[in-house]
This record gives sequence, structure tokens and C-alpha cells, in this order.
Amino acid sequence: GITWTQVGPTVTNTLAGTNVRVGLAVGPRTGTNPATVLFDNISFLTPRQSWREDQFGNADNTGDGADIADPDGDGLTNLHEYATGTDPWAPHSSDRGMIGRTGSFLTLTFNRTPDPSLTYLVPGAPTIAANWQTVWQSTGTNNTAGLVTASDTLDLTSSLVPSRFLRLKVQAP
Repeated sequence: GITWTQVGPTVTNTLAGTNVRVGLAVGPRTGTNPATVLFDNISFLTPRQSWREDQFGNADNTGDGADIADPDGDGLTNLHEYATGTDPWAPHSSDRGMIGRTGSFLTLTFNRTPDPSLTYLVPGAPTIAANWQTVWQSTGTNNTAGLVTASDTLDLTSSLVPSRFLRLKVQAP
């Protein structure tokens, strides 16, 4: 029976770190009159939990919303879909990354989500079955939003590099 009026914009803060202190304060709107407030429906979600809530209706790492799940069957796990900003419900997402070349170095360009908890790794190998070695990585505050181009460390014109493969790997806590 009470009509509520929002007095400011909704604010979403992405907080980094594992120990975060949050306080809620209330002050009177006029003069020295006391203020009374009831805080309701407050939640603290990580960016990935918030994404799960939006996509699957639940913030938990379970069922269709689990990091390892692939509800659209396109071969990309939810963690990869989240990390690259693709749709977990649309098979054959359009942005799977792009292999290219800058000078004599192989490159991999992909979209990155600004979540500091993720670790993006680009390993390279001479064959699919070879021992993959990390040639590029990003984590923490380096995880800024947008397109990123990771460059291989081996020169393709070298006779020691007859073929080369790159892939994107994403890790989360």
C-alpha cells in the first residue's frame, strides 16, 4: 500500500577483490528530521553471477547456467560465451575469434569481457596434438572490454616453424 519513488539512478558496481566491505546509509531529506528506511532486495553478485541471472534466471553455477554447460550446442561453454560476450542460447555465435597475421606473426583477435576474475590465455603449438605453450595472457585490471589481438611469439618465416596453431582458453576461479 505504499508508493515508492526512486530518488536516484540504479547503480551497479563491479567490485574487485575477495574482501569487500559495503555499507548502506540513510540521511534525512530535509533539515534535521529523522529518516526511516527499509532496505529490501539487496544482492551482491559477481559479474559472472549477474550474467547467469540475466541469461538463465539463476545466479548458480548449475544446470544450463553452469560454466561447463553448452545449452546451445555450439561447442562453446558458458564460461567461454560469457568471457567473449557471445549469446549462450544462439548456436554458432558469430564472434568465435579471428585468426590473422601481423607481419610474420600469427594473431588471434577476440572480444574480451571486463571481468578481473578471469584469466585469458592464448596458447600456441606447431600441431593440434603438440604441447601447447602460452604465448599471451590477460587477467585482473588488464581485462578491459572490447576487441583484443594476441600475437604469437614465433616468427612464421622461420624454418623452425613449419605450421602454427593458436587457441583461446579462459579460466575462472
